[in-house]
Amino acid sequence: MLDLVPDFITVTDGEGAEPRRIEVVQVWIDPNYPDAHRDPALRAYLAQLGERGCAALIRYNALDGFLLFPPALAGDGQWHEVRSATREKTHTVAETAAALGGDFRMTVTVDP
Repeated sequence: MLDLVPDFITVTDGEGAEPRRIEVVQVWIDPNYPDAHRDPALRAYLAQLGERGCAALIRYNALDGFLLFPPALAGDGQWHEVRSATREKTHTVAETAAALGGDFRMTVTVDP
């Protein structure tokens, strides 16, 4: 399942490097099918997003998952699964909007 709420990660390329933010799409995977992220149709979609500078956050649950960088975001043109124990707090809507440069205000109209 693709999460429609945009998110981002913060990446530091090396010691002393400036942190940069990368947009991610969250892909929720059934833990009973841990390799579902390798589906060719999903990979084709994620490759297209990679062309726009977007990576994927593959999630098995709220705590377990990994980053998937498509070929367009990798210097060697290959897919990269990055598993790390480093976790940050959950981003607020305001932090996400600021990082992604979007205006995520929503208007709700209720008919009487």
